[in-house]
Amino acid sequence: MFRSVSLYLCFYENSIFFRSDPTMLSHISFPYKSTTLICGILPFFISFFPFPALAEAITLSRIGELDKRFQDFSSAYYKALTLQRKKSKTPIFHQLSQLDHTVRLLEKKQQHVEAIALIIYNLALIKDNIETPSTLYFIKLLLERNELESATNLFDSIQRNSNRIIISNAQYEFAKYYLERKKWKATLKYLDGIVADLVTDDAHYALLMKGFSLQNLKKHREAIKVYRRIPAMSKYFAHATLNSAVAYIRQDWWTDAHIAINEILQQSRDTVSDEMANRLFVMLGYSLMRKEYYRNARDAFRSVNLDSQYANQALLGLTLTAANQNDYIGALNAANILKEKAGNDLPTEESYLLIPYIYNKLDQLLTASAGFDEAINHYTQRIQELETLLSTRNNLEEKTSIIANSNMLRIGDYVLDFSKQYPKPFLDNLRALSELEKYINNQEIRERFDRLYSDYQATLDEIIRELLNQRISYLSSYTDQSRYGLARVYDNSPE
Repeated sequence: MFRSVSLYLCFYENSIFFRSDPTMLSHISFPYKSTTLICGILPFFISFFPFPALAEAITLSRIGELDKRFQDFSSAYYKALTLQRKKSKTPIFHQLSQLDHTVRLLEKKQQHVEAIALIIYNLALIKDNIETPSTLYFIKLLLERNELESATNLFDSIQRNSNRIIISNAQYEFAKYYLERKKWKATLKYLDGIVADLVTDDAHYALLMKGFSLQNLKKHREAIKVYRRIPAMSKYFAHATLNSAVAYIRQDWWTDAHIAINEILQQSRDTVSDEMANRLFVMLGYSLMRKEYYRNARDAFRSVNLDSQYANQALLGLTLTAANQNDYIGALNAANILKEKAGNDLPTEESYLLIPYIYNKLDQLLTASAGFDEAINHYTQRIQELETLLSTRNNLEEKTSIIANSNMLRIGDYVLDFSKQYPKPFLDNLRALSELEKYINNQEIRERFDRLYSDYQATLDEIIRELLNQRISYLSSYTDQSRYGLARVYDNSPE
């Protein structure tokens, strides 16, 4: 049995929930293994599994420990900074509106450390005016910078001295904080009983977070019930419906899932963005292909825009569905377009394996043989490139950059998606540490910073190595399968 194993959009095992972009609040990037049975074994099919738990290899617990250490360091850091400012007689604000205005200006200028320090330096003023929108804004900023102690300090004051509306809105901010850290139970705790106290959009967002957290706790039926509470006119309705479709699939309710996806796709472009539609078409296509509705799946893949970030997954889907329909010319055309993109994502890598397989099915044995030879050489070269990166004596993180405004890591020619397996705040903390370092003038704080930053860099280095080793394992599988395919071609060749 000749298997091609790769990762594409898995639409029901995992999900990414983006707080910063309302258009991405749904199951968007889903790893899965596609198993293509080739060398005479048809039909093609997609077999879905959870992504290998890389986070278990590195351990989410270690990342959680680093996050706690960051919080402890941040608390000590700002206490030292506050003490320094008291000695320099930094003026204290007497009007909350002035403090709010100044903090917003600092944030606009990306002077985050100054903004947080100013909030902490004026906590007494904030507590004296606890029932104001500014308090919620300050809590939001503190949590975004992972200054948990000060945020909790303000929240405790709100619970003692404020009304239910303010308390619920503060809990809403804490729910978002814990959601990013994949702390599903803590997220649900802070969401409990607050929806009725939130403004409309925040209430719908809270429901989306609640359903998402329940799904990650494998409580799919409960999640579906929550998603149904989001009305059709909400800007989060499409995301809730998409997540419901994922939950339906996990319950093996495929028909319900397909109905839900099609309902979203029939909506106006005013409510469904082009990229969400592309994502939905890919999700629908692979779902239909799994149920062997190849013609319908092919139509879904054809609906994805060629300039979409999901185009390669769609082209791979077109290749597989066309082959299942014995339309090998159509399959070859899609696979060649994919290969010509010359990327290093896994759908493109798999095209090198699929093309000679298709030529073999067309009885063009010489071309198939040459194609398998090319695939072997291509995969071998890719593996050598990755092994060269891994063999470096220097820390890999020194050669790695975090792509701006993203959770993507670039190392050499490779782009690695960090957030599929690991909590986004890990990278946020790394960015924050770089900013905090600029203001250190205390030896004890400097020593704590150096230890913490070193441990963060060491963990990032290990994560990068895990991601690169995983890619090598897939490419090694492709290499072995290419050799097997070449041997089968020789076996089928005339004497």
